[in-house]
Amino acid sequence: NADGWDDIAIGISGENGTEGAVRVVYGTAGGPTGTTQLLSDGSFGVTPRAMTYFGASLAVGDFDDDGYDDLAIGANELNVSPSDPETGKVLLARGGPDGLSPDGMILRGGSIDSPPVLVSGQFGGGPAADLAVGFVHRDVNGMENAGLVEVLYGSPTGFSAPVQFHQDTPGVLDMAEAFDFFGSELAAG
Repeated sequence: NADGWDDIAIGISGENGTEGAVRVVYGTAGGPTGTTQLLSDGSFGVTPRAMTYFGASLAVGDFDDDGYDDLAIGANELNVSPSDPETGKVLLARGGPDGLSPDGMILRGGSIDSPPVLVSGQFGGGPAADLAVGFVHRDVNGMENAGLVEVLYGSPTGFSAPVQFHQDTPGVLDMAEAFDFFGSELAAG
């Protein structure tokens, strides 16, 4: 909420029978003892369901360069029909003077059986934070579960279209192989 004190976002992916949730504890001069906020799929207008693991991954950054940190939340998106496969999703809660406000889904991708891996950083050199998303169970060039990473560049007008790379991308060493799980851990610095 840009009040000068750091806040803590805590993923509780097993909450309510694996529906998942995120607890935000707002900081004060005395530490993280301020008010709290609970986010779940229901906060975004989606009926919470078991096995969603909402909050299994989190990333913080000022993705729209408005002076308030935003929160990216990783979860599973369960199939709603037999023809709709389970996949991963990333939701965005925007920061503001009153805390976080659920904004909506920003990315959906095939990451069956595990929520996407998230990290924020300054990848594009712009003033807004950028977001990297690992989809470890994505197939690449026919290789099952080879994995890939998508980068979304932040800006005042929203995220860019995802830029995708994997082990068959020119400039990335090695090659995509079945069950590599490329993107299973991400760090930026």
